[in-house]
Amino acid sequence: MGKQVYVARSRVIQDNGIYRRAYLGDHPQPVVFGIMGDARRYYHYDKLTSEVPGTFDYLPAVIGS
Repeated sequence: MGKQVYVARSRVIQDNGIYRRAYLGDHPQPVVFGIMGDARRYYHYDKLTSEVPGTFDYLPAVIGS
């Protein structure tokens, strides 16, 4: 096995069912994940919660950067 170059450290905490806070590395502020758009409406969360990007919303940004 080759030399270890980088270790990603993260911690994810689930809040109120659909919200999650991800603490990445040594950054003190969390990234907040939830449910957006059609998924919120389908599961009837649109009236109960505010719209927060979901985990899949972050993937294109990460891949494209």
